[in-house]
Order: sequence, then structure tokens, then C-alpha cells
Amino acid sequence: MIIIFLIILFNFFQKLNKIVNMGYDHRLTQIYGYCYPQGYGFIKEVKKKYKLRNIKTINFDDFAQSDFFLDNPNYKYLKEYKILINYDPSGKNSFLLDGYKILYNKEKCFLIKNG
Repeated sequence: MIIIFLIILFNFFQKLNKIVNMGYDHRLTQIYGYCYPQGYGFIKEVKKKYKLRNIKTINFDDFAQSDFFLDNPNYKYLKEYKILINYDPSGKNSFLLDGYKILYNKEKCFLIKNG
């Protein structure tokens, strides 16, 4: 009886269905968002499109940094690139883009390069 209660309480069958029918990246994008809140989808797209690793990410909302989506301890950080997540150029937390070129932008996420 307790096992049945726990299965219903924790939506076991719905969660099992998601694990079986959705891919790993799709599940992580649902949890961490494409751009909001932590930019998982955007970071994966940048990683695939530009073949970049170990880029410093800056999240302009009150969420943890997303560096761990790209980090690989075998590589050094690419200091000339940055990923801005939840960035609003007209907002109060403006990041000075002077000296940076916007390489890619989608929603409120930006890939920028120094120089």
C-alpha cells in the first residue's frame, strides 16, 4: 500500500515516460532552459556550431553560472570569448560591449568575442 502511494505521490510513471521517450539534451533543455534560466540550449548550440569549449559564461539573472555545461578540465579557458545569458543591453546590469563583437545572438543570449 505504501509503495503504491509513493508511486502516485512522486508521479513515477510520468517521470519514467519522460526518461524513456525524451533524449538527454531535450530533458536538460527543459530543466535549464534554452536561454532562461541558465542557457543550456544556447550553450549546447554554440558548442556544436562554433566548436568552442571552456568559455566563461555570465548570467545576468540570479542563477548559478553555466560554465559547467562547457567545461572540460583538459582545455584552457578561451579568454577572448564570453557567453552572456539573460542579457538585456538596455537593462540596469549592462555589460560594456566595447571592444567585443557579437558573433551569435538568440533571445537574450549572446556569444561575444574580444576584438
